[in-house]
Amino acid sequence: MTFHEDTQVLRLHLLGMSRLSQRALDYSIKGYELGSPDFCNHAVSAEREIKKLYCQTKYLCLKLVIKGAKSPSDLRFVLAALRVTRALYKTHNAATRIAKTTLLLLANSPAAKYPVLNQFVALTNCLMRLCVVALFEKEISYAEMVVQNRQVCRQCEVIFDRLHRGTNRQMEAAELHALTITRSLGVVAKQTHEIADAILYWLKGTDNALVLDTGAMESQFLKSSPIARPRMSTRHTSLPFPFASCQSGSD
Repeated sequence: MTFHEDTQVLRLHLLGMSRLSQRALDYSIKGYELGSPDFCNHAVSAEREIKKLYCQTKYLCLKLVIKGAKSPSDLRFVLAALRVTRALYKTHNAATRIAKTTLLLLANSPAAKYPVLNQFVALTNCLMRLCVVALFEKEISYAEMVVQNRQVCRQCEVIFDRLHRGTNRQMEAAELHALTITRSLGVVAKQTHEIADAILYWLKGTDNALVLDTGAMESQFLKSSPIARPRMSTRHTSLPFPFASCQSGSD
């Protein structure tokens, strides 16, 4: 395929990852707010699907870098797409952790509520929605709005400290679960800023803004390629574009 055709496939992959990540975040938040195990189970239903899509998208980005872009804006799009891909994968992982932790919270303390988290939950989900719209509508103003809300991460730290200081005794299971949810929301907030930064780099970057180490990129691409790794472990063979990092499930 041509470079243009590959970029169209890349856009479709990004759309798929955005859809899965946003859906997982929506379901996990609804599961927490409503105390619904059904929503939580829906949130974790696409873990295999997004992991496979993440590997395919990352492979395609590196392939396009090695193939070479015809213009600086094309190169910026590919590199921004690689950053967005990683951030969406981390967002999905954090969303599923929220859902799984909520299930534990409901099992141990069904009536436990932490109102201090409610505003932060809503704001984090709003930032994620802005990122998705900014990405596919090329709305610079939405990306800038997300970047200007960097205090969300600080708010997460404040909530975490408040919950932690509220217990002068050994923490109960419900309190530990609430802290885990807070941390996971902080991860999502951080990834929204990463996505927004990547979008701004793509849409506003200058031609000489990037110094690219093509040798390092090519080395990473060859290591990731199934052709360059004939002795790959059988546990990788289910993925059409295997990456060692995909097997680690990094957050």
